[in-house]
Amino acid sequence: MDCLVVAGKEIVIGFGLAGVPGISVETPEEAKTAWEGAKKAGAKIVVFSQDVYSGLQVELSAWRMTGKTPVLAVLPAFKGPRTVTDSLVVLIRQAVGMPIEEVIYGRTPVESRLGGGSASKG
Repeated sequence: MDCLVVAGKEIVIGFGLAGVPGISVETPEEAKTAWEGAKKAGAKIVVFSQDVYSGLQVELSAWRMTGKTPVLAVLPAFKGPRTVTDSLVVLIRQAVGMPIEEVIYGRTPVESRLGGGSASKG
């Protein structure tokens, strides 16, 4: 299994129409069971709705830091308050532990703005 959606009924139905399997959950206990099942089934990506992710946030945040698969993705939920999510650059910076410029170009953000750094040395 490449991808699995763990969310409310509406999101699971929507992804199902696109051919992505999913498990509809309503409680944190159901979400935890679905998460454990996804890991055992060998899912590579698990997509959670924000409301479901919030119920398992401590466990799932710790999992993200391991670097293991499945990779986690979080979608806004249809119901409840909308939360502000970090940009992709911020998430990469948190996961890698250094500014993305150093990861991609081998230079610091200041060197990037000045056009210097190890990547520009020839």
